[in-house]
Order: sequence, then structure tokens, then C-alpha cells
Amino acid sequence: MKIINFVAESLVNRLINSEVINNDDRDIYQYGLEVFLSLLTKIVLLATIAYIFNIMIEMTIFASTFFILRINAGGYHAKTFLGCFIATAIFIFLTVGILKIISIPFYLTLILLSISNTLIFLYAPVDTENKRLTPKEYSIYRRRSLKFAALFTLGVIIIYLARVTTLYYCNIGVFAFLSESITLTPLINKKI
Repeated sequence: MKIINFVAESLVNRLINSEVINNDDRDIYQYGLEVFLSLLTKIVLLATIAYIFNIMIEMTIFASTFFILRINAGGYHAKTFLGCFIATAIFIFLTVGILKIISIPFYLTLILLSISNTLIFLYAPVDTENKRLTPKEYSIYRRRSLKFAALFTLGVIIIYLARVTTLYYCNIGVFAFLSESITLTPLINKKI
């Protein structure tokens, strides 16, 4: 997004002119600010839309589950900020829309969790052009992805069995989990 690039560049120039950072580090700081501003913008826009449509809890569950796994497992990345934002919003609204209409029984939740865990086991982590993984990083991210998958699955089962909340909220997380695990597959995420 050109506005984000402009703001990041302006902030970096101010930091350089104020001698807070060295000009040699310009690219690193600009990239970091662009990533931060993109994430902040996405969060604010998604939260605003979720608030308007009264799905703040659902958006929080979906985004938290999706992004915790994404940070560790990688997966498909849209080429533009707008493409990423639209895809994320569509995933959230489709999930909420489907689950408000259709009640998913627990056995189907378990099947979706099994599919997700299998995809994570087979494909995580996936590196990208922007984030190449060394063998050590691959090993670390793989362990983290598998741990999160196991803990998430166990958490859903415990929450369901303890009847702490309705299965509706668990399934929001399960759909996010499934969505992210699908982005790991070679069909969606072309290997580099």
C-alpha cells in the first residue's frame, strides 16, 4: 500500500535526520515499519468491520487462531496488502456466516481438526521469498507448529467436553485452523 510505504519512509527519514538511527540501516527500519503499519491497519480495519457487524468475538477467535499458526507455519501470502486484507475478511465472514446457519456436530469438528493436523504435519513450515528458512529455523518452526496444533486440538476437545462454551466458538477457531493449514499445501502455496 503506497500510503503505508510513504508513512514508513517519512518516519525513517525523521529518525535518520534526528540521528536516532544510522542511514545504513534505512532499509531494515523501513521494512519493519511497513510490516508493522500494514498489520496495524489490518487489525484496525478488521476490528472496525467486526464491531459494525457485531462479530468482534468471532473475529478475535478467528484472527488469533489463524495468525498464531501463520507466524509459525507460514503459508500462502497475497501479493498486495489489499489482496491480503480482502482474503482475510472473506475467510472470517464466510466462517461466521456458515456457522451461524449450520450447526457443526462435534464429530465433524474432529474430522476438520484431523485434516488440519495432517496438513500441518505434512507441510509445515513453508518458507516464502521474503522469509527463507535455514535448516535450524525450519526445525524450530516445525516444532512450534506441531506444538500449537496439538495444544489447539486438545484445547478444543477439553472445551467441548467441559461444556465451557458452545461448539460455535470452538468451530470458529477450527475453521481458522483449517483455513491456515490449507494455505500450507502445494496446491495453494507454490513451492519456491
